[in-house]
Formats: sequence, structure tokens, C-alpha cells
Amino acid sequence: MNNHIRPAPWGFAPAASFLLVLGSLAVATLPAGADDRRAGIDSSAAQGSAGNQSGLALSATSPATTPVQYSYEDLVGRLTDLEYLARLPEAGEKSAEWTSRDRASTYDWSTGQYVNWDANNDGGGIIGIQSDGGAVLAQMNGPGCIWRIWAGTPVDGHVKVFLDGATNPAIDSPFEDYFSGTQSPFNYPALVYTACKGLNCYLPIPYKSSCKVVAYGNRNTYYHFNYSTFAPGVTVPTFTTNLTEAGRSALVAANDFLMNHLGSDPAGRRAGETTISNTYAIDPGQSVTPLNFNGPGAITGIRIRVNGLTDPDEQRAALKALTVSMSWDGETSPSVWAPLGDFFGAAYGFIPYSALPLGMQSNGWMYCFWYMPFDSHAKIVIGNDGTAIRTVAVVITHAPLTKPIGGLGRFHAKWNRGAYVTVNGRSPDYRFLASTGQGRFVGLALHVYQKVDVTPGPWWGEGDEKFFVDGEKMPSWFGTGSEDYFGFSWGTPGYFSKAYHTQLLAPVGTLYAPGNRALNRFQITDNVPFQSSFEGCIEKWFYTNDTITAYGTMPYWYLSSGGNDSYGALSPSTRTNYYLPR
Repeated sequence: MNNHIRPAPWGFAPAASFLLVLGSLAVATLPAGADDRRAGIDSSAAQGSAGNQSGLALSATSPATTPVQYSYEDLVGRLTDLEYLARLPEAGEKSAEWTSRDRASTYDWSTGQYVNWDANNDGGGIIGIQSDGGAVLAQMNGPGCIWRIWAGTPVDGHVKVFLDGATNPAIDSPFEDYFSGTQSPFNYPALVYTACKGLNCYLPIPYKSSCKVVAYGNRNTYYHFNYSTFAPGVTVPTFTTNLTEAGRSALVAANDFLMNHLGSDPAGRRAGETTISNTYAIDPGQSVTPLNFNGPGAITGIRIRVNGLTDPDEQRAALKALTVSMSWDGETSPSVWAPLGDFFGAAYGFIPYSALPLGMQSNGWMYCFWYMPFDSHAKIVIGNDGTAIRTVAVVITHAPLTKPIGGLGRFHAKWNRGAYVTVNGRSPDYRFLASTGQGRFVGLALHVYQKVDVTPGPWWGEGDEKFFVDGEKMPSWFGTGSEDYFGFSWGTPGYFSKAYHTQLLAPVGTLYAPGNRALNRFQITDNVPFQSSFEGCIEKWFYTNDTITAYGTMPYWYLSSGGNDSYGALSPSTRTNYYLPR
């Protein structure tokens, strides 16, 4: 989010170079890739993807031969369904986001260069203006579902959502009431809330064939609409605020779990599950293997506690020196490697929090409920690269597979320091993940260390997320600021812990203050499916070296067996030499 550049006044149309001025209430759907070649508008997102502009051959799971129908209750079930994330995406399944990003950032197809790639006037971006004065914020083809709406400042604007070609809106409300918790069905506190001034709504809004979001009046200046496009042949209901009793009951159950039961497996006890536990004294330079299992199955829960840690400095040192690695099906290079604390979502010591897939509890236990399927073998290793003996208690639960392994990806998580991307004008992109194969991106934990006070700015939060899917040139995910991606806004410091995102640590003072920040975003319903490749970046805005800020990144994703994950283990010094305890 740009806290320094004033957005263009809403009473005036944005620059003609990126605005479609529409002569009717309808907004035409553009051919994939046509518009982003000319004007830099997100035609990629309008289609759910930029298309395979790179010419890569897609290796896709074939769509089901029989029609698939999801009820509203099925979609609500996705809010707590971690097992679903392991399913490899069907052909045609995509996700993207519409945001208020600065449309001056474009890709020049004639030169292969990125133009104005650091443009930062992120409060005024829209698709176009209708003849009735309404500003089109989002438009997509179905079948699909809006999973997340985020806003920075709704002010007193009004937003209408038109679904499946209807002339009457399915939702017709002041934008602030999408987040206020006062209007049904936008009143489930685990799904609709404010976090450090960021307004978040995770109420599923499905549509069969089309969706258009139109704003009137004093419109919000920063927004995200994250959505999925389902595979051809999938049928979903058209959203209505007048939910059925079954729909309301499903939302009540999801809300109850997310409010009151985080820290437990949302699937409950599984048929045939087995739990093993042990406590290990791990000498410096040594490792232990809590699990070495032959046969098919899935790890469904991991709990670890490092005993005897009371001093905060010792906690930080131990959780960086201890490591976890996981290997599937006899692979020689593990699919998971990370410092122990980073894997469990807290980059800077032990910080109690509760999210859906990961958390740290006040009793010292760390938990993980990412679903981890395997075909023939699973191995988990805990290593100690420190100088002190560490006593580690480990509890692992695994269960039989519930789906054929051929349709499931393997869980991956690799801590790394990221990489600057400067070719073809792409600065300030900072890559935290590049992987080829088929799978889903499901989350990111980010450690930001700001070395000096940067008053009056800019600051690290200006950096937009950019996700390039299947070789696309214009990213189908293109945000408005790092803090917006993590679900808060205006750089507001403070602690919050929600099911899908957290800010566990931030320096006291203003957003410009030096120090450490620890952030999470878990993309459960709004995961990013890919058929051939995924490149995840977050802009390291204006700081194309580590003299002002330094990052540690912890991405989580699923990848088809045989997919490429080139990240390896990093030395103890690399895990700690980029920040100071402050």
C-alpha cells in the first residue's frame, strides 16, 4: 500500500492508457492476453489466467468425465479443508486477483521488457467506468467463487455484485458493510473482521457463469478480490444473501471451528490413523529420525516441543539451529527443509499464535496440520546445527490415504533468503519461490528485518505480491502492497493472529521503525493452482540490496511427484546473518 503517493481523485477517470471507458453497463470480456499486450489491464485475471504466453506445454490433470456439482455447503467446507489442497488441479482450474494496483506497470510484448514495473499509485486502479458512472472493480467468467475481499479504506462508497448476467445485484451494500460484521451473511467473526486496520472478508461468493463488481460514490481506494475459476464442467450455485438453512449451518460450523478449535485437525480423528511419539536428546551436529515409514499414507499432524527453553534469546537461537526435513517416496533431496521455527510459521523465536495449518501454543508445543500424502515412503529428520544439546518431543500422526495417490501432490516447504529479479526491467521483484511441475501454492511466512528508520518513507510494505502462473508474462496475481497481502493495512504495527494470516511481531512505533517483523499468509480457499510452473515474488520496493531491509522467506506448496524443487539446505550462518535481535 502506498502511504506516500496520493491516489488520483475518484471524481476523475484514470489515465486513458489503462482505462476502458464503457458505453454500456456491460463490460466486454477480452480475449486472453489481448488487452495486456496493448494497455496493461489485467485481461489475464479477467480470464483467470494470462494464458500460456511462454509457449510452455501444459501437463494437466484431465477434467472429470462426469459433471461435478458443488453445493454452497461444499464451498463453505473448503474454509477448513486442508486435505483438499493436496489434490492436483484439474485442467482449466485457475485463480487470480483483481486489485486497485497501478495499471502503469505493463509488459511490452514487442521488446520483452517490463515497463514502469515499480509503479506505486496503487489506490486508483479499476477496469473501467460504466455509462451510469459505476467503476468496475472486478470481472470474471465462471464457474467460480470469490474467496477473499480485502480493503484498506472503504469510506462511504457503495458496491454492487452482479452474478450470472442478472441485472439486479446479488449484493447491494455500502462497501464498509462487507466488513463491519453487522449485516447478514457478512457477520461471521472468524470470516469477516478487521486486523490492524485491514478489512477482511472470507465469505464464499460463488457464481455459475459470470461475476462483475461495480463501485459507486466515494469509492474505496485500495481493494483486492481473490477468486478461483473452476474447471469446465463444474457447477456451483449463484450466491444469494438469503442463504438456505443448510448454508447458514455450514457457515456456523466453519466459524465455530475457526474461532474456537484452531490447534486441532479440522478433519477430526481419521479412520485408521496412527500416532507415534518420542522425546530425543539431540547432540550438536547430530540428527534423529522420528519417522521412517514404508507404505502409502499421509501425515496428518505434527507436534513438536523443544524442552527447557525459557530465555527469548535462547529460543531464537535454538529454533534457527534446529532443522526439519521431510522426504517422500525415496527421494534423495527432501521436499521440506527449514529451520524449525520458520517451518512452524514464526521466524523470530517462539511466538504463540493459532492459525489453521500451523501454530505455536503457550505450553511450548508447535503444531502442523498440512496434509502430506506419500506413495511408498515417508521420512522426517530433526537436525541440530547448534552448539547445545536440545531435548525435543515429537508427536506424529499418519493415516491411510482417502484418495488415489496419482491425483495428489507432495507437500513442499523450503526456507530461503529469496533472490532479486532484475532482468528485463523486473526490479524490484524479489523471488521467494520458483518451481516447475503441477501443483498449488498455499502460503508464505515472511521475516522482514529493517535495519534503519526510514522516515518519511518509502518502506518495505510498498512491495506488491506478483504470482506468475504457467509461464505467463503479466502475473495473474498483482497486489497493492506487502501489508495488504498479509491482510492488514497502512503499515499498522501490532499483533494479530487469524486462521489465514498473522502479524506476530512488529517494532513499536511507526511503520518506518527499524526492527524485526514476522508475518504469515495461508492461502487455503484462495490457493494458486498451476499446471506447469509457479513463480512467486514480492516486491522489495526501492531496496534492491540488503542495506536497508533483509528478508527470510518460507513458502509452502504442493507439487506433483517428479516436479522440480531446486532449493536445498542452508548453513547456520545464512539463517541468522541478515538480522539482529532488536
